[in-house]
Amino acid sequence: MIKQTLIIVFFLFNSSLFAQQANSNYKTTPIKEQIVLQTNTDFYLSGESILYKTISINNTTKEAISYSKIAYVELINDENKSILKHKQVISNGISYNDFFIPTNIETGNYKIIAYTNLTQNNNEYASKEIFIINPYISFPEKFKEKNKTSELTNFSNSIQQNDINSKIETSKKEFQKREKAIITVKDNLQGNFVLNVIKIDSIPTLNHTNNNLLTRIESSNLDNTENIVSIPETRGEIFSGKITSKSGSDLLENKKIALSIPGENFDFKITTTDTNGNFKFLMEGFNGDEAYFQVYEKDKEKYKIEIIDNPSIKTKKTERDIQINPNFADAFLKRSIANQIQNIYYHTKSDTVFTYKKNKPFYYGSDKEYYLKDYNVQNTIKEVFIEIVPEVYINKKDGKQVFNVNDYEVNSSDLYLNTLVLVDGFLLQDVDEILTFDPAFFTKINFVNKGYLYNKYLFNGVVNLTTKDFNYVPKVEDDYIIMKKLERPELNKRYYAIDYSKNNFEKIPDYRYQLCWEPNITEISPQKTFEFYTSDISGNYKITIEGITKNGEPILMENYIKVK
Repeated sequence: MIKQTLIIVFFLFNSSLFAQQANSNYKTTPIKEQIVLQTNTDFYLSGESILYKTISINNTTKEAISYSKIAYVELINDENKSILKHKQVISNGISYNDFFIPTNIETGNYKIIAYTNLTQNNNEYASKEIFIINPYISFPEKFKEKNKTSELTNFSNSIQQNDINSKIETSKKEFQKREKAIITVKDNLQGNFVLNVIKIDSIPTLNHTNNNLLTRIESSNLDNTENIVSIPETRGEIFSGKITSKSGSDLLENKKIALSIPGENFDFKITTTDTNGNFKFLMEGFNGDEAYFQVYEKDKEKYKIEIIDNPSIKTKKTERDIQINPNFADAFLKRSIANQIQNIYYHTKSDTVFTYKKNKPFYYGSDKEYYLKDYNVQNTIKEVFIEIVPEVYINKKDGKQVFNVNDYEVNSSDLYLNTLVLVDGFLLQDVDEILTFDPAFFTKINFVNKGYLYNKYLFNGVVNLTTKDFNYVPKVEDDYIIMKKLERPELNKRYYAIDYSKNNFEKIPDYRYQLCWEPNITEISPQKTFEFYTSDISGNYKITIEGITKNGEPILMENYIKVK
């Protein structure tokens, strides 16, 4: 037997060595990620929504990749202040959502930027300049066009020219209100594309400095005095922090840190600090935003814990000198009124929002469960465990009351660490508090009454008490514990596409200026059709198909239709 073992070990060693030698002849090039940003337009009124999409691509091949799993999108004002911020889950290389523009926003130049932790470490971000008008406040003089006699842009020439040259074909050039429009494309393409149909009569023509998706990249200066490196989020969200010794002399390495996101679908994790007291958590579930981080050690009071946020991006100042023709005032007013009416009736045509998959407890499948309503009412929590849950008992250790489990498979639990005690998923290090609670506060008790290996630690079982309304409020009274409101990813959604063949909405006005926004198109061909319905708003509309092919080629197609 010993001889066989030595032969196997020798074979594995030589196989490993051979593999290293064979692979040494090849050089691997690390992937450099780039993020691409698209929006539905570059001109908005407050109260409207900025529709956006991101595509993650290989900076060398320009092909879509799913390397990072999290993208960040921000609305930045001309003072480099972040007004709105979203965290997005990247799926199949893309993400999409929208910002609702608040009604108290100032008129002026803004930027939409997008980045991942990986592109941020390369000091790069995707950027698109936009202009926002707040029609509810006085229009700033600096943005008014001085030549008040100039006329509004006539789109008829553009429409005629695109009718001849465009690869986008429409079923008609002129449509009635609430009529179905069908479009096809005279090309065969695969990749990531957006179909966008928006009214253009009410939009001033802004100076576009760059229409190429792949080159809308800017270099950033990070507000990063501590040289923080943002950890690439290749599997999910990452939250990081560090602990410090209050006295300055206590060891920082190998200290257990617990993260609890309590609630019905709670999340609980344990990690360990490095030599400098740094720690990180990888989160693959996205439920809950109220998180508690705490040092999980006997001498926890000796330490202070803090969470480290990623450094903010300092964008380049917008240089565009925007001058708005005062003759647009009437168009802005009509558009603002239409937008308010649309918002009133939003509930009748709302988008579909998808919730994230619910977390299962980390001990799922190993636990037993007791519902307290199935048993006689007890006066104290201690009595509950004595009379209902004999597998769990309470005794004293080092002058404090602690939970233990009866592990019937071993003679002693000295091999284990303490029992993990949770309330709604929150790690409770001092159980004295809940022993004073009325048992009626709780609905059930889940437990694992044997040694439980979690992360690399072997605990004397697990006990989780669930409250009736998941409303246990943890105490945060020392430096070893901190509560942090986390930025969690926005929920995925599917945008509502009105279909008058199924519902005529006869008594509901349709004042859409945005007729179609389909951000998840992966294939285009002459045999494939796209459909949308016109609204009650007459005028000229621009149809755009924009994106990147699977070979990394940027695509932009345009055409126009008219609604009478």
